[in-house]
Amino acid sequence: MPDRLLVVSHEHSYHLPPRREAKVYVRIPLFVQVVIEGGTQEQILADLPSVVFSSTWWGTFEEGELGYWLTTKARAALTDDLFLPHFGVCPLRLVNQSGEALPVQRFALQVTHLSLFSNGRQNWTD
Repeated sequence: MPDRLLVVSHEHSYHLPPRREAKVYVRIPLFVQVVIEGGTQEQILADLPSVVFSSTWWGTFEEGELGYWLTTKARAALTDDLFLPHFGVCPLRLVNQSGEALPVQRFALQVTHLSLFSNGRQNWTD
């Protein structure tokens, strides 16, 4: 998984009504590790992203975090074209617990802790 948070925009900006939820799917580019195994320790020779990332800032001028901007968009529908060998698909549940409509344009995901699952043709994250 990427080593920074990911900033993702939705394919269509919308407002999530009060006390409602929506499910979206995000493609997360995977990293490839080149590892030497032997004895009791592994040695990582390279940790390479499968796509070229653009750096971005998530936060205010005083406080925030360095992240990666994803060129792929979050989608409301799960389609076969989301699944590529170098991406993991992450299902997200967006919940608006407030009494006001929530604008959904872009959001940040912490992905370093996610697990990766594969069924041979599809890669998923939790």
